[in-house]
Amino acid sequence: MNPLQSTFVVNRLSIWFFFLFAFHLFEFGNAATLRRREALAALLAPASGVAIEGASAVWCPFVDFGEGVDREGLAPVGTIAEPRFLGVQPWPGAVLTNETVAYFFWIDDEPAADFIHATRFVLVAADHPAPTVANGRIRVAPNGWWPVLRVPGGSPLELWETSEQRTSDEPIGPLNRDGAVAGKIPLRTVNLDPVPPRRVPALAGPPAGSGTACALIVRGSSDGHMSNNAAQFQSDLVGHFGVPEKRIVMAADGGVASCEDLVKAIEALCKLEPACSRIYVRFTSHGGVGCLKLGKDCVPARELCTKLNTLGVKGVPIHMLINACYSFSLVDTNNYWAFPAGSTIVTSANSNRTSYGGPAFSDSAGNSFAESLYARAFSECLKAGAADANGDKFVDDCEAHDWVKSREPPANCFEWKTRSERRMLYPANTPPPFEIFDPNPQKVVVGDDPTAIGLQVLNGTGKLKSDFHMIFAGDVTDGKAEAKRADGKGAVKVGAPWGKTNITHDPIKNETMVCWDSPNDMVRPGDFMIFRYRVLGKSLRFLRAYWTPTSDPPADEDKIPTKSASLNSPAGSGGSTVRQLARGDDIGGWGYPWGGQIGFAVLSQPLDLEGLDFSNPNLLTAASNRLGNVFLLPNQSTALNITLPKHAGDTEHTLVFISQGQSPANSNSTLMFEAFSLPAASTSPIVMQVRRVGSELEIFWNGGGVLQATDTFGSPWQNVPGNPQGSHRLTPSQHAAQFFRVTR
Repeated sequence: MNPLQSTFVVNRLSIWFFFLFAFHLFEFGNAATLRRREALAALLAPASGVAIEGASAVWCPFVDFGEGVDREGLAPVGTIAEPRFLGVQPWPGAVLTNETVAYFFWIDDEPAADFIHATRFVLVAADHPAPTVANGRIRVAPNGWWPVLRVPGGSPLELWETSEQRTSDEPIGPLNRDGAVAGKIPLRTVNLDPVPPRRVPALAGPPAGSGTACALIVRGSSDGHMSNNAAQFQSDLVGHFGVPEKRIVMAADGGVASCEDLVKAIEALCKLEPACSRIYVRFTSHGGVGCLKLGKDCVPARELCTKLNTLGVKGVPIHMLINACYSFSLVDTNNYWAFPAGSTIVTSANSNRTSYGGPAFSDSAGNSFAESLYARAFSECLKAGAADANGDKFVDDCEAHDWVKSREPPANCFEWKTRSERRMLYPANTPPPFEIFDPNPQKVVVGDDPTAIGLQVLNGTGKLKSDFHMIFAGDVTDGKAEAKRADGKGAVKVGAPWGKTNITHDPIKNETMVCWDSPNDMVRPGDFMIFRYRVLGKSLRFLRAYWTPTSDPPADEDKIPTKSASLNSPAGSGGSTVRQLARGDDIGGWGYPWGGQIGFAVLSQPLDLEGLDFSNPNLLTAASNRLGNVFLLPNQSTALNITLPKHAGDTEHTLVFISQGQSPANSNSTLMFEAFSLPAASTSPIVMQVRRVGSELEIFWNGGGVLQATDTFGSPWQNVPGNPQGSHRLTPSQHAAQFFRVTR
């Protein structure tokens, strides 16, 4: 072999060696990219570092992102995974960016819950044979909403948005075309139509005046079960509450409503003729802490306040139901959107709890359905005769809510179970070993507003101030305003009143501004002032207060910590309940929660405006009573019920409510007095009637009480067996004569 030939042979062998090596490189690279089932096995492996509880559902999109068969869900480098809504508490969200080819997994840790709730986004690197959290090849981000994948060069992919999309009728595993790869996945084969409600014939018809009532229904999400909620709301409003169908406004014509649709619906409701005598409002959607999903947006509670205030100024009772996770966080606990006294608000969950719904449940009779559980239970309880607490043969919002929330079996009128056979009662009173979830639904009854307001204010702005503002709801311009200097203990200093007063009404906002102006006698930093306002014959709904502003709302340094209370007198109780409210400084929250101390005192005589300061010895007693009945409020939205003793007798009493707060934005502090006039206690008369019903006589009466009977006057009265409430039937032939009475 000559040298040339030798060289050729060696080079040819080198070329073949190169091709052979390249072929093995290609095979090795393909083998190093985990298949879908291998990535799932790595995630589920005990050593992965990702804990997956028995109730969790695991999903991986069955989508080919260009990697071929058996690698569906393998996302290319640069893919971004983010929650549908960022920045919403309690899961503000985290974004994952794919730094290498990796499979995207979504772990739903509470499949029974509506959104928002605990979920996890996971990236499992496909270029490692055994990825784990420890070696950095599995990355996990806690989130609360469904995921959106943004693949380079492609359109955003929104995954598992609705509860119907989080179901499957195929075997769970890597080949599931819905992406359900492991865990407890609800079945899709369920009835998506509302189950006909149970009817209990013991109830009477709708209350008087229902023909001029109005209603608003808002569905903020595309979930099928929320469409069912809206249909059930409409059915109940017509059949139970007697609202004419033509006076029910469906936002977005019953479709998915945006915030703009809500505004249009409110405007349409306010234009109805004749004017609404009562307004029912029903919301159903997804929610986070302080926001409600309306269409493509999660609308902040502060923005909702501005919309719902329009209803409040109508001046008629409003009965609102909000069905959403964290729904009580949406409630304006400062003044309840200026809703009039007698209005009610019920929510499916507390401000820190999720609620439940979707196609994953069946009722105690075995009927499968797709609805929100609170909405379903509420509807059932409206028709449950035992829910009629006051004996008027009609179940209102609060009575239905109380019955849903009842924890004493067999009081609960609705029972449900998940597909995995974990049986629960809403809101959850089933004992172990069953899982217990308690959304802790809430109820509010809006009571009366105070008749006089007094604010002791420390100028903590650090600047001289020449004027001060108090804002009230509605037109209350015909009141008496006064301002004086005070010492550090709240006592009024001797001297002329401070400042000139200007009282104006803004018809657009429907608010009254009381402004004190004294440019020649400015309040120095650290000085105390007392501002007082009262309108004879009217109550005051106090909204906010602040020092000299350049705008409304003013700068942070000028804000005064404020709060609002309401007074409610339960029917037939002879007593009163004060609901203490603590929140931000403004109707919209202003973002500064109110924290401090509160207390109250009941004075044995009426208190006029001049007596509403700490120079009054009765208020000194009230102040000491506040110290003896102190409640420490956390730095968050808080509501507190305080039941007062009966104020019996012929004398009018005054309830003085005292609160103390410090603004977190500045050094301003306030000591606030609210005076409620408590009329002399009086028991409403009992009206008894009798009517013939077939061969029987029916006795019925109002206002509760105990029915008693006797055969002859002078004989002892005996309680009628069974303790009938509101009505009692008997056959006349059973008795020659019998006398009845109702006692309290």
